[in-house]
Amino acid sequence: MDKHPSSQDSPKASPPRSGQGSRAGTREKRGAQDRRQANSRKPSYNKAAKAGAERPRRDNGWNLGPGAQSRLIIARAIQTIWGQGVSIEDALEKQNGFHELSTRDRAFVRNVTAVTFRRWGQITYILKQYLKKQPPTFIMAILRSAAAQSLFLKMPDHAVVGESVDAMKAVDSARGFVGMANAVLRRITETGASHIGAVPPHNNVPGWLLKQWEKDYGRMEARRIARQVVEIPPLDISVKKDINTSELAQDIEAEPVYAQTLRRPHAGNITKLKGFSEGDWWVQDLASSLPVHLLHEHLGSFDGQHIFDLCAAPGGKTLQLADLGAKVTAVDKSEFRLHRLKKNLERCQLNANIITADVLNLPNDLGQADHILLDAPCTATGTFRRHPEVLYNRKPKDQAALIKLQKRLLKAASMALKPGGTLTYCTCSLQKAEGEDQITAFLKERSDFRLNRILTKSLLDIDSDIILDGILRTRPSFRSDLGGMDGFFTAILEKTG
Repeated sequence: MDKHPSSQDSPKASPPRSGQGSRAGTREKRGAQDRRQANSRKPSYNKAAKAGAERPRRDNGWNLGPGAQSRLIIARAIQTIWGQGVSIEDALEKQNGFHELSTRDRAFVRNVTAVTFRRWGQITYILKQYLKKQPPTFIMAILRSAAAQSLFLKMPDHAVVGESVDAMKAVDSARGFVGMANAVLRRITETGASHIGAVPPHNNVPGWLLKQWEKDYGRMEARRIARQVVEIPPLDISVKKDINTSELAQDIEAEPVYAQTLRRPHAGNITKLKGFSEGDWWVQDLASSLPVHLLHEHLGSFDGQHIFDLCAAPGGKTLQLADLGAKVTAVDKSEFRLHRLKKNLERCQLNANIITADVLNLPNDLGQADHILLDAPCTATGTFRRHPEVLYNRKPKDQAALIKLQKRLLKAASMALKPGGTLTYCTCSLQKAEGEDQITAFLKERSDFRLNRILTKSLLDIDSDIILDGILRTRPSFRSDLGGMDGFFTAILEKTG
C-alpha cells in the first residue's frame, strides 16, 4: 500500500487514524475530557459514527443561522458520501434543510463539499499535525470542511471557526468535542497554511488508485493525471448540429474546442445562458462526446439507423445520437435518472424511445439494434475533475464488482445487436481493467466480433497517443493548458456473424 498521507483513506471505510501532532493547548485538553465524559454517557454514538451516520437523539440544528446551518449540511453530506458511496449531489439531496437554503448558500455548500474532496489528502495530513487522536466521523467532517474553507477557499477565519463550532453545538452528541474543535480550528487558521507545501497534489488521490494509474500509464503520467484533481474544470457544452457554434460561442463567452463542443472557463448559472431555454445545447464533457462523434465518422451517417443507447442516463449521448438523425432507444434501469433525460429531450426538442429496464434483462419485444452504444457502469474515476468525490466513494472491492458487471453487460449487449452492426463500448474510468482489459478478454471469447479500429489521427489535434491500437483513451492531463478533459475509454467492435 502506498504510504502517501491520502493512501490510507480508502472509500466507504473509517477515516485513517491520526498521527501524533502538536498540542492544541489547554482548551483542547478540556475538550478531550469532555469528550471522554460524553462518550461514557452515550456509548451508542461511536458505533453510529463508525457506520458513517450521525444519529443524535435531539437535533435543534434548523434553528441555526444560514452560515452554521450550511456547515452542518456540508458535514453530514461528507459523512454520507464517505459512508454510503454516493455522489455529492445525491448526498446533498438527502440532507434536511438543503433545499430551504438560498441559491447562494446551496452553491456555497456544493463548493465547500467539492473542495474538501479535491484536497482530501492534503487536509488529512494537515489535521494530523493538530490532532492527538482520531475523533468520530462527524467531527472529522466538520474539521475537514473547515480546513478546506480556511486554507483553500480563503474564507474569513472568524466565520469558519465560529459557524463550524455553532454547527457542532446543534448536535447533542457532538457538543463534547466543541472545545477540542475550537482549539484545533483556531490553530489551523493561524499556522495550517505552512503545512500545505509538505503534501504534493497527487497525494489527494488514494494510494490504491494512484498505484493502478502508475501501473497503467507510468509514474510520471499518473502524477500528471492526479495533479488535475485540484483544478476547477471549465464547462463544456454540446451544441445541436443546426446551431451556429461561432455565434453562440461569442454570445456565451465560450471557445470552440472540437466539432460541436464549446468551452466556457466557468460554469455560472447555465440556465441564464443564451440558448439554454431554447434547447440549443446541453452540458456534456468533451471526452464524453467523442464516442458518438467517432461512431458517426465511422458510419458516415445515422439516417435510418436504429441505435440502442444502453445505460443511457444522464443522456448526453442519447441527445447527440438523436440530433444526428438516429432512431434512438435509450435504456436505463434508473427511472429517476431517465426523468432528467426526458426533460432534456423535451427542452432540446429531440426524440428518443425511453425504456426503463435492466440491460441484463432487456424486454423481449425490443428486437435487435443496427448499432449499440454501451456506456457501462464503472468507477467513474475519469470524471474526478467535476466529481472529486469519486476518488473516495469507491474502493477496490467496488471496482472488482463493476468489472464483473461490465462483462455481463457486454454479453447482453452483444446478443441485442444485429450481425454486421457495431457495439461501441465506453467507460469513464481511468483504470485499464475496466477498458482495454475488458475488450481484450471479450474478443478472446467471441470469435464473432472483431475490433473495428479507430483510425482518426488528427482527433482534437492533441497528444498523439489519444488513439492507440485502434482504441480511444483520453486522460485528464490531455490539454491541461486549456482545462483538460475527462478520462474516457472507447472501443468500436463489429459483429461479423
